[in-house]
Amino acid sequence: LVHLAWAAMAKETTPDMRRVQVLSEIENSDLKNIRNEYHFRTPFLIDSLEPLLKDKRDIPMLCLLLNILEVVVPGAVVVYAVNLWQPPMSLLTCNLVGLGHVLVVLINFQERFI
Repeated sequence: LVHLAWAAMAKETTPDMRRVQVLSEIENSDLKNIRNEYHFRTPFLIDSLEPLLKDKRDIPMLCLLLNILEVVVPGAVVVYAVNLWQPPMSLLTCNLVGLGHVLVVLINFQERFI
């Protein structure tokens, strides 16, 4: 009796069943698309660091890391310089410079950090 019920269910679901998608049939567009992960290219540094890469597809990530360094390091220097300025600047000025630095980093690189 169970066998007959199972056969009846199989007959009912067979026409509506769809084929399972196989991983080899999926086109991986990430391997072929142009990568837009950095804002600007630093020619001298990229040319000198590129031979250290094993795979040429890592160049956009190298550009991104250099972009982050070229924005964060000078910004941190400015924040420290404003806070160490003699005679001291107002607390509001120091806080606004720090807030500006955080906003610049978040606006430019937040989606890349996540």
